[in-house]
Amino acid sequence: MIVPGKMSFIALALAAGCALAAALYPAMVWGAVALDAFTLAIIIIEGIILKRIDLNATLHCPRRGEIGAPLALIFAISNPGRRKVKVHVEMQWPDEFTCTKNASRLVVGSQSQGACEFVGLPKQRGLMSFAPPIVTVSFAIPWAAVRFQAPISDPVRIYPDMTAVRQYESLRRHRALGLSGVHRRRLLGSGREFEQLRDYLPDDEFRDINWRASAHHQRLISNLYQIERRQDVLICMDTSRLMARPSGDRTTLDYSVSAAILLAHVAGIERDNIGLLVFRDMVGGYVKPASGEAAKNRIIEKLVEVHSEPVFPSFFSLASAIRSRQARRGMVFIFTDLNDPQLVENFRMVAPAIARRHLVTVFSLRDPLLSAVADSGASSVVGVAQVLAARSLSVERESSLVELSRAGVVVIESDANALNLNVINHYLSIRTRQLV
Repeated sequence: MIVPGKMSFIALALAAGCALAAALYPAMVWGAVALDAFTLAIIIIEGIILKRIDLNATLHCPRRGEIGAPLALIFAISNPGRRKVKVHVEMQWPDEFTCTKNASRLVVGSQSQGACEFVGLPKQRGLMSFAPPIVTVSFAIPWAAVRFQAPISDPVRIYPDMTAVRQYESLRRHRALGLSGVHRRRLLGSGREFEQLRDYLPDDEFRDINWRASAHHQRLISNLYQIERRQDVLICMDTSRLMARPSGDRTTLDYSVSAAILLAHVAGIERDNIGLLVFRDMVGGYVKPASGEAAKNRIIEKLVEVHSEPVFPSFFSLASAIRSRQARRGMVFIFTDLNDPQLVENFRMVAPAIARRHLVTVFSLRDPLLSAVADSGASSVVGVAQVLAARSLSVERESSLVELSRAGVVVIESDANALNLNVINHYLSIRTRQLV
């Protein structure tokens, strides 16, 4: 589309001045007409010249991003013409991004290329598509400009916050997991999976002697083995309405997804089989437990796409799915919100059916607002009613959680910033104590 440039507006303003002056000097009318005709002609001619230049403009998006990590988009344009051009780029960011700049200007010389960068901060997981940026191109003296939409690359896949996974991996490689609060203990025994070397003891079998290490150290060295047990770990993710509850700068579902990805990573390191079951009022997806990097990646890709729905969770559907799809005994980790006593009661009704075969653990984030209201004082009638209601709800909820624990389910309530650590420590504790 051809639009007038800055010089055209100046010329039209002069023509308007000539038209006003024609009241005193009639001959000025012809000057205004001539100036209008000249401006219109130069707009058309310069616009046609600009359109004939084969400008190649593209917005390059990375294939993946991450919540909380800056995402850089590169706008590139090439000018094969013989005159330099001025380029104004207006970026249209989705609502799921926070950005500090949505427009940029650059000058591209003749037969050369130019580029500019836009940086945004993703706030939501999923597949994000960007609207084509609006590009306005003109010459150095802008009588006319050409405005068009630049094509973009494929949508960007926004992943959850993977900081916890990277920190865990870095600490594990440096043998410093204890610094982060992770209590990682290996289960040593008479298995045949190599664990470490140690000095030979009189009770050791001769087949356990490492002759190469013994020759190197000039003393007998034995291989120490650990019990090799590959367990099934089934992660159950609730995507119902309560999981959309804000908790800090993110939702309960976002924190649960990050913790589930870290759990899948650690379980993969421990060589356990990892599976996923997504549910709300019905089962929304299932990944069969398997081991290896490919299994972990399948779970991560599935968790990227989950989002909360305005429905109540159906724990009956969850129990039916676990009973029909997970025949082998394993660890079942359920991420849900148990701040509603009625939901706790609904889950208590089906919990024995799951806990009869599997080791079930439920992770739920505390509601800081409920605790704050229940522990606060009141200076008005309305405030007293709110405090009494919050305390009554807390007592009812605690009673329901006790009944849930009696049904054989381990319930772990956690603050948002401690959820990752609580999940990993509980998983490693189960594995060390051979509870499955």
